[in-house]
Amino acid sequence: MKKFFACYYQLIVLFNVILCCISVHAVTFTTNAWIADGNTTYDGQQLIVDACTLTIDGHHYFNSVYISNSAVITHSTGSSGVQLTVSNSCSVSSDSLIDVSARGSGPRSGTTERGGGSYGGRGGEYSGKSCDTYGDPFMPVDLGSGGPITIGGGKIHITAGTLELNGVLKANGEDAPEYAGSGSGGSIFIEAGTLTGNGMMQANGGVYANAASGGGGGRIAIYYDSVAGFNLNKIECAGENAGGSSRNGGAGTIFIKDNAETYGQL
Repeated sequence: MKKFFACYYQLIVLFNVILCCISVHAVTFTTNAWIADGNTTYDGQQLIVDACTLTIDGHHYFNSVYISNSAVITHSTGSSGVQLTVSNSCSVSSDSLIDVSARGSGPRSGTTERGGGSYGGRGGEYSGKSCDTYGDPFMPVDLGSGGPITIGGGKIHITAGTLELNGVLKANGEDAPEYAGSGSGGSIFIEAGTLTGNGMMQANGGVYANAASGGGGGRIAIYYDSVAGFNLNKIECAGENAGGSSRNGGAGTIFIKDNAETYGQL
């Protein structure tokens, strides 16, 4: 009887090991598609985005993520953003993007006429007012805001064992036409065991045209255990300030913290 139960237990253990091995498989997207907020069909799998645009709304969990061959991950305009929790590696190739530019919100209360959108930095105020800045520079999870007819940058939140970024993470505000205000940058929040690659991150305010105002910069925060070659100077959170001072958008915020340190750098 003891021998029977020992064999039975070994079979259960073996079954569970096999189940774990076969439960993680690759799902590959080669044509444009959408994973809605709350759709868990692909959660827990290896995600491959190849030469297409994949729209992901809300928080999703993946074993690994590979974005290559001019592929793009984005989220729907005005959604809660895209949040990826990746057990192993999240890799963005040099020709690929996670791009949520102009995917944030429209103007917040206080923005009038040709005022630019605000978030981490205040929008320009050429013949109009911008709203107050808002959000947390240490845990940025908000959408950027727009001018009266523009949209702010969206939200990217990635937690990964390794983030290999050779492409670009972008959460820029929408550019303004004449007599308008640009959108602010959005948010990028990175929590990585290892940060590597030669890519860059942007959450810049939108560019403005004639008689318009620039958008304020967004907010970027990066927490890591180790950096393997990634250039932390290739991070942009600028306000658009090409013209006169009243048209300028203020710079946003960048916070970087090595998890082994007590304090980070803002």
